[in-house]
Amino acid sequence: MIYLIRHGETDGNIHGGLRGSYFDDELNAKGHAQAKEVAKQLQGIDFDVVYCSPLKRTRQTLAPIYSGKAIFEKRLMPREYGETVGMTLEQALAFGLYCRERNITPKNGESFRDFENRIRAFLDEIKEKHEKQNVLVVTHASICNMTKAILDNFSSDREIYLTKNCEIIKIPN
Repeated sequence: MIYLIRHGETDGNIHGGLRGSYFDDELNAKGHAQAKEVAKQLQGIDFDVVYCSPLKRTRQTLAPIYSGKAIFEKRLMPREYGETVGMTLEQALAFGLYCRERNITPKNGESFRDFENRIRAFLDEIKEKHEKQNVLVVTHASICNMTKAILDNFSSDREIYLTKNCEIIKIPN
């Protein structure tokens, strides 16, 4: 089973706006508590391999869950939002940032399709490499949301894919 987890809460999550990898935020007090809670939920699961985004908020989320060796994977960093960093969700939707059909690439950013392909490649790779193993992946909202959309074949409204802090997504492998 693949256990995909979004990091705990940061102050940047509270203030809103697209953050991406441009901000290496740390967990706030609630985020640390969420990480401890998700660690309790995962207690008793022996992970064969652990992948984690290299950013602070994911490392801090990982710490109470797993103390062994982790693979810090750049493909697990958030979508590169380029010139749209700081936009509110409403502004990003109006800009077309999440429209798969339009496939907009913000200046100095990553297109929807490129981002989708990055996540598909990572998921395919870990499913193949770690078949029937327990895999922990600690990452960001954009990765989790895209994963949900891929698993659902993009057949639902965008809101269905939104991932809460420290939410666990289980993916059979």
